[in-house]
Amino acid sequence: MRLALLLLLLAAPHVAGQATDTTARIPARLSLLDAIRLGRSRGVTETLAQLNARIADARNGERRAELLPNISASADVSRRRLNFDEFGFPGVSGVGDPFNLFAFQVRGSQTVFDAAALARLRAGRDTAAAASLDARAVGEVAGANAASLYLRVLGLEETVRARED
Repeated sequence: MRLALLLLLLAAPHVAGQATDTTARIPARLSLLDAIRLGRSRGVTETLAQLNARIADARNGERRAELLPNISASADVSRRRLNFDEFGFPGVSGVGDPFNLFAFQVRGSQTVFDAAALARLRAGRDTAAAASLDARAVGEVAGANAASLYLRVLGLEETVRARED
């Protein structure tokens, strides 16, 4: 929960800046369709729902990573000197000349079957799909609210005009 809140707080300035850049400017003469589009793209709840969908997709990627191969590598170089008396070889004694020792290691592992990871992946996909549909539904509601407010303003303008005449 805290991770989701942190991701939300970190991504909010980026998404807020992105929303103003990608959407059209508010026209001088606003039509009903423009009001719906602006309500869908610039609504706070719609933006938060889109962030939740992006977070769900990112979590799904993390769950998918559990099933991918794990590969690691290391390298080591060291300068060594051997004391032959430690090994007890017959006829060989003393300390050998210094030499370089190069060591390279590569490790790899692959999960063959992890039922719990597969279940988490399926649940993550369902959660991401639900978050995406939720974002779409919230956008529709925001557009409908913007259209309702637009029509209300038009009605009030007509009322003012009728009273002025």
